Amino acid sequence: MIKAISTTGYVFAIMCFLNGLAYSKDDPWFVQLQGGADLASHQDSLSINNHSNFPAPQNVDVYSLKSAHNGTVALTLGKQFSDALPWISHYTISGRIQYIAPSSVGNTITLYSMPAFLNYNYNWNLSSLAVTADTKLSLLNSAKYAPYVNLGFGVSFNDTESYSETALAGVTPRVSPGFANHTTTQFTYHLGAGLDFNYNASWRLSGGYEFESLGNFASGQGQTTWSADALHLNNHYTHMVLFGITYFIN
Repeated sequence: MIKAISTTGYVFAIMCFLNGLAYSKDDPWFVQLQGGADLASHQDSLSINNHSNFPAPQNVDVYSLKSAHNGTVALTLGKQFSDALPWISHYTISGRIQYIAPSSVGNTITLYSMPAFLNYNYNWNLSSLAVTADTKLSLLNSAKYAPYVNLGFGVSFNDTESYSETALAGVTPRVSPGFANHTTTQFTYHLGAGLDFNYNASWRLSGGYEFESLGNFASGQGQTTWSADALHLNNHYTHMVLFGITYFIN
């Protein structure tokens, strides 16, 4: 509920700002739908206190991480403005909602930081809902094609869920830490570049690359021995390839 209220309020603020810029009937509103895939970039492992009271580094278990391959979809609503500069044909100001589908970053668990105790595989899903204010500059426009650069910033609701672990062959399963699901609200930004194809006055196709920073992810607390512990993943970045279709409301 809190996430829904925050997201709605943020989008409403963006749209009020856009409405204040709507000074010319020749500057069209538009709606854009994008979809694509992204590859996450983050730290290689996490360390969790195992409460063994052994000297470091045997006092922590190492949770290795793998790269996440996610699908993503985004909906943008905004307004396009003409520009008289010779190298900028127009620019847009818009609001965007983007969803990055869940994908597991869990890999292996090594107890006591000792390779001989590589005992488990684990699953830990990450997903995000990002709400941003965006701008885009279209460069060197021709009748059909226009390269562009874009930038956006806002908030990201980062979800972690579905923690589970599986003992490897020959290992007696332990009581799972059972780290709980959790949502963290973070500052996010993205920047990118691509190419627009102007199909006609009402429709535009596009393709491009974006770098996006989603901030940090954190699980909820664990159970039993790990009731005061959680998984923390810092500085989560994604590299996205996006394809979009835009409709202009003339």
